Amino acid sequence: MPNSTYNSRSADKFVVRLPDGLREQVEHLAREDATSMNTLFIQATKLLVSGRARQALLLDALEQAVMSGKDPVKAYIQANPEGYPAELLARGRGTFVDEGVRASYLVFLSGFRAAQGIEP
Repeated sequence: MPNSTYNSRSADKFVVRLPDGLREQVEHLAREDATSMNTLFIQATKLLVSGRARQALLLDALEQAVMSGKDPVKAYIQANPEGYPAELLARGRGTFVDEGVRASYLVFLSGFRAAQGIEP
């Protein structure tokens, strides 16, 4: 929800030095998305920050599952590192019905198996 008192002139500013060619790439992407370069940088930064937070949750859940000998599916559901709604965590015949959840779980399972010394 945007802040109604937001003023770009008083907003926090940060100068970024870009390597050769990167400005043009960012400019091109911003133009394709019909947005500003500033918005593109903000979106990319938010993705990086949230990705790191999800990665930390995933690694913590992985460590707990490995240390406790817990079933990796149950450990993944309990940790829910992506913050999926409960209905998306429904299990099908294999693992998960939702493809996004299934993909995220498979990354988790790969780490689980590697920590257990199990071949993929």
